[in-house]
Amino acid sequence: MKKLILAAVIAISLTATAFAGTNTEKVSTSFKKAWPAASNINWKMNGMVTTISFTVDNLNMQAFYDEDGTFLGTSRAVNLTDLPAAAQTTLKEKYQDYTATEAIEMNYTATGLNYYVSMENDTKKFILQIAQDGAVKVFKKLRK
Repeated sequence: MKKLILAAVIAISLTATAFAGTNTEKVSTSFKKAWPAASNINWKMNGMVTTISFTVDNLNMQAFYDEDGTFLGTSRAVNLTDLPAAAQTTLKEKYQDYTATEAIEMNYTATGLNYYVSMENDTKKFILQIAQDGAVKVFKKLRK
């Protein structure tokens, strides 16, 4: 799951606006306001993006903020049954020779809701990006 989430974080950081310094107070204030009931909170800086891993309502989630404290989006692990029906059909028909090893839901303020599914077989591994309408495309090819 770490590679999948890292790929999603990289995608976010490429579109985030760069600022001169970090502003952890703004990030902390924004986070506490959005998720006051969060527990198991862990912070990590990754370039221009602050990633906060946490649990809320028994869900493990991540929230992403830029250096100015602006909320960028959230991610969480999901089941394949949480994917749009059209995407589930595409996975069964087009990728029947692959195994889905993980799936995340990424709700990013700039691009909306997308899903990322890590697929692999004996020789290939890649991440699929799935839009809300069920459209499926290869997001990133990985080394096996």
